[in-house]
Formats: sequence, structure tokens, C-alpha cells
Amino acid sequence: MTVLLHANPDVFPADPPRDPDDAAVIAEHDWAAFSQVTVMTNHWDRPGWTDETRAYYWLLTITDEAFVAHAQQCQRAVRDLGFDEIDQRRFHLTLGRIGLVEEVSTRSSGRWQKPWQPRPRPPSTSRRYL
Repeated sequence: MTVLLHANPDVFPADPPRDPDDAAVIAEHDWAAFSQVTVMTNHWDRPGWTDETRAYYWLLTITDEAFVAHAQQCQRAVRDLGFDEIDQRRFHLTLGRIGLVEEVSTRSSGRWQKPWQPRPRPPSTSRRYL
């Protein structure tokens, strides 16, 4: 299924790949975009924020041992480039900012602040026939 994508100046890269279903085309497109980057900004820089600014973020914590081991291998490979090393207990994927603490009501935050717990699986309905 081909999804129609449009240029968006708020994302990087702004122009989508010519074929969003072809992994090689996507990799080539992303490599071309990153090869033109001359300056990177500080990941932690938040213009207008003070030391007291707090926000809620939606994060997925990654605890898969194979993933963590591979990520640590990658971190060691780029250690000399000045990237911050991530402690193995802190691997996560940031999905998005929910909002500044003062902008999010206490009532609504109670619904999503708790850690996610998987629902118990229903008993198996499969039957074995002899």
C-alpha cells in the first residue's frame, strides 16, 4: 500500500522519499538529507525553558536485552564523536510531548501517569483432539 506523503517544513527531512514502501529508497533519501547537515543543535536545548520548566512526555521504555546490547555496541562505536552515553536502564523512545506541567490538568494526567500494565490474557480456547 502506497501512502501519499506531502512535504512538511516542520519535520526532517521536509520532503518525503519518492517511494515510502521501498527500504532502499528511504535509506538513500535519509542519507542524502543527513549528508547536507552542517550543524547539529543540542538535543537538550529548549529555547525559552528555565531550570524550573517541567513537561510531561510520552515515553516507551526499552528493556529488551538484545536491543540494549546492540545499542551499547553502537554507543561504543561513536564514543569519540561526543554523544552522550545512555545508561542501559534509561533506553527509551520519546513519542511526543504531552504538554507543560502547568498546562495539563491534574485530573487528565491521572489517566496516563501510571505505568502501563499488560492486560491478562484470557484462558486459551484451543482444544486438543486425540
